[in-house]
Amino acid sequence: MFCAELPVARAELSYWRAHNQGWITTAGPPTRFSVLSSVGSLKACAPLWRELEDNAGKSAGPFQSYDWCSTWLLHALRSGQACQPFIIAAYSGCKLVMLWPMMLTQVAGLRVLRWLSDPWSQYGDVLAGADHDAAGLMASVVELIRQSRAADAIWLRHVRADADARPYLEAHFDRIGQYAGAPFMDLTQFPTETEYLARYDKPQRKRRKQIRRVLEQKGGALSFEVHTQGSAFIQGISDAIPQKRRWLSKRGLVSRPIFSSWIESFLLALASDTSGRLKPVCSILKAGDRAVSYEIGLRYGDRHYCFITAHDVAMTNESPARLHMDYAQRSALNEGCRAFDLMVPLAPHKASWSSGHVAVGDYWMPLSPGGRVAGALFKTLRPAAQALYHNTPETFRRAARVLIG
Repeated sequence: MFCAELPVARAELSYWRAHNQGWITTAGPPTRFSVLSSVGSLKACAPLWRELEDNAGKSAGPFQSYDWCSTWLLHALRSGQACQPFIIAAYSGCKLVMLWPMMLTQVAGLRVLRWLSDPWSQYGDVLAGADHDAAGLMASVVELIRQSRAADAIWLRHVRADADARPYLEAHFDRIGQYAGAPFMDLTQFPTETEYLARYDKPQRKRRKQIRRVLEQKGGALSFEVHTQGSAFIQGISDAIPQKRRWLSKRGLVSRPIFSSWIESFLLALASDTSGRLKPVCSILKAGDRAVSYEIGLRYGDRHYCFITAHDVAMTNESPARLHMDYAQRSALNEGCRAFDLMVPLAPHKASWSSGHVAVGDYWMPLSPGGRVAGALFKTLRPAAQALYHNTPETFRRAARVLIG
């Protein structure tokens, strides 16, 4: 494959020894590093990026995919969001062997490297070739960043216990707060939909019948639709996001992605590119002609990621979302998905829809005196800020948001 020479952010990393528009590490096999710092450099890397996704094994996920990162970055920059892409690409010869997607942001006056698209991305990880040592490559990158003085700290949220990045982060970064969890349903335990339905006990079956009866009385016969493109997909996105905003506002909750002015256009753009592995889906539960519940998911490989759920807030007491999850998991099962990922947080209402969970943690590495002070404060104050956010009125939740991320 043609080995493209990619633009490099020399101004920020001027200490690195230039070599063929990149930098060489002599630790282990020769590896060339470069920084993708623009939409154009991402597009130039697209073929190699997608090839790495195909060969990356467990580290490949939707939030490290070319589709997600390039689409998010384009929309973020168009909206005027203050972020500077800082995606480290590692090459062995002309082969891309690792990508570390980050962005340089301002946090409390400090220059902080974070996962690209945080907090939109639900999981963070490096994208590493299955036959390469992710920890060794990450160590080289961190040392180069440290010497460059490009940032005061690296803050990486939502790293799964099974992420390729986790062993290195556990050994060399500070953990911020206690581990949370990401629940999932293992669909491989159900050979068919019949076995899936058999998992419900008698009270659960009774409750679902009650929900169905009430919804049909209010709207009409129930129907379940799954859309990946077209007018129905567009309409589903256009209806689901406002309903989610209303539900959050009624509870004094804040979600920067949901309240973003460009989340709808971002999701529609993701669906318009059919050349990659990431496939957005929008499922809609209707009672007669009335849409009562929505789920916006991401299909990636053999896994379904439950990204956004929403429902008609006028029917919250009728619990349409509870019935919707049943339909959504059965749909994923019938379409060959091996897991239905409900993602963070490990909330009580997800218990009946999951068969297990994976620990998820946040990590901090100081790179300057300011970064060390901020890290100490975050380790102390962040758990309290999280409790404040979830247990107090909206005014205090907004004040705690900077520590929660």
